[in-house]
Amino acid sequence: MSEFDKLMKEGSKRPDVKKRQATRKGRRSALLWTLGISFLLTIFVNPAVGLIIFIPTIVVAFIYALREWMG
Repeated sequence: MSEFDKLMKEGSKRPDVKKRQATRKGRRSALLWTLGISFLLTIFVNPAVGLIIFIPTIVVAFIYALREWMG
């Protein structure tokens, strides 16, 4: 089995890669929580308050998704 096959099957064992993956997972989690909470605020509390949070967060999430997609 080649080095590339091992890397694709098991993932990288380097500490900097694991740290980067953990950081990205945290960012993704924070964006999803913010989107969810602001969406609920839009529905249940006051649409203006939810939209003030929801629209900028959806823009940031879109930029983040594009950045992840680009590699």
